[in-house]
Amino acid sequence: MVVFSSHAFAGNPFNTLKTPQQPAEIVEPVKEPDLEKPPLQRWPVHNYILMGILTTQASSPKTKRVAIIRTPAPHSRTYILHFGDLLGDQDGYIKAFDSSGFTVVQRGEDDAPEEVRLKVRNRGAEKTND
Repeated sequence: MVVFSSHAFAGNPFNTLKTPQQPAEIVEPVKEPDLEKPPLQRWPVHNYILMGILTTQASSPKTKRVAIIRTPAPHSRTYILHFGDLLGDQDGYIKAFDSSGFTVVQRGEDDAPEEVRLKVRNRGAEKTND
């Protein structure tokens, strides 16, 4: 009984294993950050990577949510954010959470308030709704 034959795999038993190709993420060009500002206020909201939302109901009847977010490369540090925390380079703050992301209200053109949605980026998902 032959369990392994190097000829069947052209010398490498892992040749038949392929890692799925992830589509290249479209990331807006990052302007030079203001290094005098805290890391969560240096870049535009869409340049941050929302890694996940954690939900707890602890001892209070009110649901509490926190976001796990990473700053853009090369900084690439991870932070935990709560409702009302500041985010982005346009004086934004977290207005609302849901199961797939959160909404930031920031200063838009003409200083009018503007809502920006940041969704969780799940590397393991193959489809948008996964």
